[in-house]
Amino acid sequence: MAGRTPQGYLRAAEAGERFFVADEGGAVVGYASWQEDELLSLFVHPDFQGTGIGSALLSACFDDAARINATISIVKSVLGAEEFYCRHGFLIVGPGSTGKRGVIIPDTRMHRWDRPPT
Repeated sequence: MAGRTPQGYLRAAEAGERFFVADEGGAVVGYASWQEDELLSLFVHPDFQGTGIGSALLSACFDDAARINATISIVKSVLGAEEFYCRHGFLIVGPGSTGKRGVIIPDTRMHRWDRPPT
């Protein structure tokens, strides 16, 4: 999360990234975002993981996409979150990595098909 600013999120939203926020008692405990066919982020505060907030945020993204005739089919899962995404219909495609601010972050590439490839 280092280096992120509110202005960065505003620029992302202006460029078409769609955001959802979960709050508990007025405090942000999670958020998710998507654009085009990719889930770009899904974070839940560690104290609230396992409570259904992540699933609710992902469902909100799926519902939002469906409202505008889009489909979220790609996610770059952080290592360790693959099981969560598998429970929501994503399949592992293979390993990957993303460079952010000069740091290489390993991930798992996952895809969700309406019909799995044969």
